[in-house]
Amino acid sequence: MKTKVMTTVLIVFLSMNVFCQDNQNTEKEKESIKAVIEGLLKDHSECDHEGWISAWTQQPYIFISYTDKSGHFISKGWNELKEMAKNSFTRHMEEDKKSGRFLTLEPYDFTIRVYSESAWAQYKIKWTERYKGKEGIKEWTTFENYSFEKVDDEWKIASISAVDLTSFEEQKEQE
Repeated sequence: MKTKVMTTVLIVFLSMNVFCQDNQNTEKEKESIKAVIEGLLKDHSECDHEGWISAWTQQPYIFISYTDKSGHFISKGWNELKEMAKNSFTRHMEEDKKSGRFLTLEPYDFTIRVYSESAWAQYKIKWTERYKGKEGIKEWTTFENYSFEKVDDEWKIASISAVDLTSFEEQKEQE
């Protein structure tokens, strides 16, 4: 009887260790995903299209989708996304130099789910736009949803869907 109880207790403790290990691995994976997101946002604010595009898996099915009160934008596929980033960031970088624009992106309110070879994350971003030598700032908030795939043991972005929440709030206020 004593042997059965000890065996049962041992099995419970061993299984708890396995579950804790899985939880630790999941938390580690979540932190890796969060680091990819934070790197992408840093590259975005610095108009670094090479860094920004390096966070993506190079597949024909990847996409970025953006919606605000004025409409919807989508770019699909590795080649299209790469060209869009290069053109957009180059244009913004030139405009930023001329205008003295500084952009900061602050992510918050994360939810991240991790599976063996895929994951998704949703969160909000507070965008702040400032101009050198000017007092005023512009702020807006987006809700973002990313899907990830594991490629060569690294998390890569497969899709982004973003909604400019502030633009819809402004539209309601004007009605």
